[in-house]
Amino acid sequence: MKNYWSIIKNKKIWFKIVGILFFLGLIYIRFSWFDQHFTHYDDIKVDQLTNYQANAFEIKFGQLRYAGGISEELYNLFYLLFGKAFNVFYNAINFSRYWTYAPAQFIFTFALLPFGRDYTSIKFFGRFPSLIFGCIALIVIWKVVYKVTQSKAVAYFGTAILGFSWQAILYCMHMSNYESIILCGGCFSLYILSSYEKDSTRKWVLDGIILGIMTWFHYQVVCFLGGHIFAVLILKLLRKEKIKNIFWKICQIAIGYSVIIWPLFLFANMDGKPTWNAGVNGEFLYNFSWNIGYTLKFFVVNSYKVFKAMLSPVPLYLPLSNIIVIILGIFFILGIIKSIGEHKSINERFLISLFCIGTIATEYFFVFLGKFTLSPTRHCNVLIPVYIIEICLGLFYFVNFVFLRKPRFILIVPYVFCILMGIAWGKYGKAIKNERVDMFSSDLVADILNQTSPDLVIDRSAPQLWYLLDKAEYPRRQIIDYQTDFYDKDDDIYNNHRILIVSHTSKIDNDVLDSLASQLVEYGYMEQVDADKLKNSESSIKYEKMGNLDFDFYNVTNGAANNLFYYLYEIK
Repeated sequence: MKNYWSIIKNKKIWFKIVGILFFLGLIYIRFSWFDQHFTHYDDIKVDQLTNYQANAFEIKFGQLRYAGGISEELYNLFYLLFGKAFNVFYNAINFSRYWTYAPAQFIFTFALLPFGRDYTSIKFFGRFPSLIFGCIALIVIWKVVYKVTQSKAVAYFGTAILGFSWQAILYCMHMSNYESIILCGGCFSLYILSSYEKDSTRKWVLDGIILGIMTWFHYQVVCFLGGHIFAVLILKLLRKEKIKNIFWKICQIAIGYSVIIWPLFLFANMDGKPTWNAGVNGEFLYNFSWNIGYTLKFFVVNSYKVFKAMLSPVPLYLPLSNIIVIILGIFFILGIIKSIGEHKSINERFLISLFCIGTIATEYFFVFLGKFTLSPTRHCNVLIPVYIIEICLGLFYFVNFVFLRKPRFILIVPYVFCILMGIAWGKYGKAIKNERVDMFSSDLVADILNQTSPDLVIDRSAPQLWYLLDKAEYPRRQIIDYQTDFYDKDDDIYNNHRILIVSHTSKIDNDVLDSLASQLVEYGYMEQVDADKLKNSESSIKYEKMGNLDFDFYNVTNGAANNLFYYLYEIK
């Protein structure tokens, strides 16, 4: 009994229990609804671009068997040993040929996607790697912050910032690799903190190799490369090393990096167009100008928007969001100023701040060149880990220097911040989740089809959601209109008199209807006389519900929307 009582009184045990519950809570936030969040083009298209290559091994090597170059028995053995793995790796590599995502994460994605082929399962398994990476990032950020501050309280605060950041949460619910860049930033920060005192050719080459491997997960790891080179350069200059030696060390990093990434240039599509997330009026894309006023306004205003979008735990239109972000911004600036002030001692806090500053500077350099946008969207997720590190350094200095002569209970300040952020998140979290629940579902499909009984369904959703839904039992033909991709042609064109048009992206106006009618004639689904009737008809059933949402938390680029539109046209 005495032993049990001593365990109960042990404060360390209770802190561990609370810490575990804290992490489980943040993980639960991500797990609880990640497959229910609505989708959009850059999300669901991951599946759509690859599901036709489910048997890539057969496509590539089956001809050898048919040509007699390999026996049936040997082919079957190869397929048993390598077939499924080949399909997964081929799809990941092939996907990066057509899309601007780095391939590595999709090795995991395409290994999981075959486990479910209905709409909900595709979202679940397709997003699962992002979810796992996001959960691991929480632990890594805790370790990084603890290593540079030696304060568990501050480490929990840093984890809370990431854990309650809606931008980070949302990209746990996306098939893209924008969550992996947060994990890569945390992992590389942890790596350089554990190895910064080492100085050998092996070490510098290994630095480049690690960054090269991370680039296979996300191309914006190049910002971490710039941050690392900047940190090495400043560190070695302060230690008064010869320029020649410093240059050689940087070359070694570059050699290790180049060895790993050069194959990407053979197949990967790196033609990322910054106009995609430039904003409705191009306000996030920098256009070089000698106008100092324009340049300062662009970087100051957009930097604040990015900082706010990446870190806010509450809706951005609330005054509370500005208050939280201003407090975090003060800690961020304090962290940079105070850690750089420790250049004489060259400690871990100084080193990691050099890396963070260099990473931000590299991102801004590409913005200045017009290659990146400074937009409050997923394309700035690369900055989240460096923001958090510097904010936590600022809080560390605040607690340990500003309140140096105050009682030790001031150390509860980070925990108080954690609790307040959690309360703020919880107050608005349910409403945000509700407005982001996907309007599309298999049940919805059944209801619409029972209500309308169409002969022909036209899906004008940009992500082509309809064909992913479980609808095989319903006897009708489907047309996918996006990019004029018509298929499943019905030979009996005279039966297509009840036409259901479904869209998740936009309403159907007269211009769209005219275009669809012309395409139906062109592809043999309808006679011209019926097409003319369609152009001049009014929908007998009309449903329009607009969500007015971007997938990104900062709703400014019109990149996606949780909308639902459907119309039934009857040709008599």
